Amino acid sequence: SNFTNTFGFNGNTYISYKILNGLTGSIRIGARVDEGKTKNYYTKEFGRGYINGGLGTRFHYQNLSWNNQNMLRYIKSFGSKNKHRLNALAVFEQTYVSRESEYLSVTDFPIETLGFNALQNGLIPETPDTFATETMLKSYLTRINYGLNGIYNLTLSMRADGSSRFGSENKWGYFPAVGFSWNLHNEKFLGNAEVIDNLKLRLSYGQTGNQGIPSYSHSLFLDSSSHFHSQRIFPKAYRTFCGQSIPNPSFRQNLSHTCARA
Repeated sequence: SNFTNTFGFNGNTYISYKILNGLTGSIRIGARVDEGKTKNYYTKEFGRGYINGGLGTRFHYQNLSWNNQNMLRYIKSFGSKNKHRLNALAVFEQTYVSRESEYLSVTDFPIETLGFNALQNGLIPETPDTFATETMLKSYLTRINYGLNGIYNLTLSMRADGSSRFGSENKWGYFPAVGFSWNLHNEKFLGNAEVIDNLKLRLSYGQTGNQGIPSYSHSLFLDSSSHFHSQRIFPKAYRTFCGQSIPNPSFRQNLSHTCARA
């Protein structure tokens, strides 16, 4: 017999409001929950149950994530014929993710009546398998774009990311960027060029980081194994632990530099 039950929720909300002339703010919140249970019992009559004298298992998982983004944007044109244009952006964002699961397995059931609803009736329990992880990412972003006469554009930005995936000494990474573009097709000396509709020169430089690594990579990991020591009078089971990795509080993001021209 088997039983499976799943639940899922996914919700988002967005609020935008005008604070002052040219200044707007917005808040975005999203959340997702996934949860499921699976219960199985294989009787002694056939298959896996026959080999193990009855086999009962239970599996449960839960995944939770949420994201919050808070943004301020300021847009202003000024000067003669509004030839100056300013577009400024400030953002704070945070993302949380957690995952956990449990798996139980028991064999050798002298009484099969209750099946997976009474795993304690089995005589030989396997070692439970549990898993849990959670990560948090916080980000700050500022960006300023200045345009002149629709011809010249300068963009400056700075992003700071703080991730729980990295060591305590390097939780934060900082990523500056700068870009310049020149709309040549709007210049007077190309005003009569019928063969050119759009011509732009663009230069940019920036740094990016990568946090796509397993959680707790900066921490000490222990691996365990079970052993059975046979003695004449008192057989004994015991468990040993050994380190899989060395803790590294200086573990940090890998930086990459990008230069582009077009």
